[in-house]
Formats: sequence, structure tokens, C-alpha cells
Amino acid sequence: MKIIKLNNSISKEKLFELCNNNLDFEKEEELYEKVLIDILASKEIYQTKKNRYAPSMLYNVEKKILEFFQKRTKIKPHKTIMSNFENYIIKKENSQ
Repeated sequence: MKIIKLNNSISKEKLFELCNNNLDFEKEEELYEKVLIDILASKEIYQTKKNRYAPSMLYNVEKKILEFFQKRTKIKPHKTIMSNFENYIIKKENSQ
């Protein structure tokens, strides 16, 4: 399995902590591990790197964005996408 580094992932430790807090459980790591295996198998979440997970929607979006820029870099390695991103955003916001 190829692991892709993405930004919108959560550590297993933090995920289990949130489960404990929201479900009012304590020391249910074994249960969480079983559930984690099931939802990984169903592809509802993806492992982004060791002990980090992302919801499938965010994973797929970030993966597509990353692949687009990797592909674009190979095709047009020296072409600038835009010289001033802030001006671009201001222009877009004013045009709406």
C-alpha cells in the first residue's frame, strides 16, 4: 500500500481520545482497533502515514490535488501558476 502524506489526517491517539471523551468510555483501545480495521477495509477512512488517518472524502480530494500538481510539474516544470496569489483572490472576491 502506498502511503501519501496529506494534511487533513488525525493521529490514532487523538482519534481514540475523542472516542473516549464523546462516548464516555475508558480503556477501549482494543474495541477501537477492531473498528478501525473494519472502516479501513471499507475505505471509509484511509491511512495517510503510520498511525494517522483521514476520512475518505478528504483523502481523495487531497490525493487528486497532489496528483494534479505532480503531473503538472512533469509536463510544465517552469510555468508559474500565478505570480501573485493574493491579488488573484482579491480580484475574484470583488468580481462576485
